[in-house]
Amino acid sequence: MVTLGTVQPAADLLIRLADLAGVSGHELMGGYGGHQETQMVSDAWACSRDELDIDTFVARHGYHGWRSGEISSKVWREDYTPVVKLIDSYRAKPDDANPVIAERERREHRQQLEAEFLAGLPAHRRPQGRFALKMAARYVPLRGVGKVSFLRGVDIVRAAARRLGQNLAAAGVLADAEDIFFTTIEEHRAGLPANLSELIAERRRTRRRYEGLAIPQSFRGLPAIVRPHVDGDAVAIEGTGASPGVVVGLARVVTDAAGAHIEEGEILVAHDTDPGWASMMFLSCGLVADIGGIMSHTAVVARELGIPCIVNTKHASKSLKTGDKIMIDGASGTIEILERATAAPNEAVPIV
Repeated sequence: MVTLGTVQPAADLLIRLADLAGVSGHELMGGYGGHQETQMVSDAWACSRDELDIDTFVARHGYHGWRSGEISSKVWREDYTPVVKLIDSYRAKPDDANPVIAERERREHRQQLEAEFLAGLPAHRRPQGRFALKMAARYVPLRGVGKVSFLRGVDIVRAAARRLGQNLAAAGVLADAEDIFFTTIEEHRAGLPANLSELIAERRRTRRRYEGLAIPQSFRGLPAIVRPHVDGDAVAIEGTGASPGVVVGLARVVTDAAGAHIEEGEILVAHDTDPGWASMMFLSCGLVADIGGIMSHTAVVARELGIPCIVNTKHASKSLKTGDKIMIDGASGTIEILERATAAPNEAVPIV
C-alpha cells in the first residue's frame, strides 16, 4: 500500500518535473541512504576490513538469501557460505571502493542536483518541485521497508517449518525433512493422510513442471503459457532506464545467486533480483534485469549503489550469455551487443 499510494506517485511526480527542468529524475531519486539493502553492503564491507564479525552480519541480515521470499529456500542464517565468498570478493577491492564513501558522494551529488532542479523549473512550478523533493525524501527510502518486513516474517515461518520437518523425519513420518514444504497446514491440523508420500511425490513433480513454464507479464483470467523469447542474433536489446550511466563490460548471466561469482568489470544480467542480491550487485559495474520498473528493488538498489541499471528488458537473460561484450546505457535503457562470446546461448547458466 505504501508503494502504490505514496512511493510510486512521489517518484512519478519527481520524474515528470525533472524532465521539465532538464535534469535526471533517476539521479534525484538516489542518494537518500537508509536502505536496508545498501546497509547490508556496508556491513559486508566492514566484515571484509575486519571491522565487523560475520556472526553479527548474519544476525542482522541472515534472513536474506537466494529467493528468500520463497519459504523452502535456504537463507544465510542457515548457511552463510555464500556470505564468506562475498566478503572475500570485497576484501580484494581497494579501500577507496568503500560503499560508505560512495554513499556520501551520491548524497552530496543529489543535493547539488536538487538546486539545479529547482532553478530549472518555471517560477510557478517551484512550490510543486519542493513538494516533490520532500515527498521523495520521505517515501522513496520506505520502498524496502515492506519487503524487509515480509522477508523477516517468512523467515520465522521457514524456521518453524524446518524444525517441524526435522522432527517428523526423525520420527519416520517424512522420508526427507524438506518434504515438509510439500504439505499443508490443514493436513497437519487434521492429521497427515495415509498416502502422504504419494502426495508429496506428485507435488514435487508439479513444482518442477511449473518452474519450466513462463507466463506473460500481464494477463486477465488464466494466463496463457508462453515460450521465452531467445534471440541469439540480436545486436541490441531495449529496456527501461532505471539508473543512469554508460558502461561497457562482459555479461555475467546469473539464474542462481546462491553460487554466483562476479568478476571485476562484469555486468550482472538476471531475470529478476531480490534484496539478497544487493551485496553481489555491488561487485558488478552494471545491472540488467528482464522484469521490474523504476521503483523496483533492482532499480532502487542500483541507484543507491551508483550502478547503471536497465530493467524490463523481458528477455535479456535468455538472449545474452555469459561472456558477451555489451554496452548498457542506464538512462536510455538500451543494451548494445558489441561482441558475442563463443559458447552456445546460456551455456554457462546457472553460474556456480
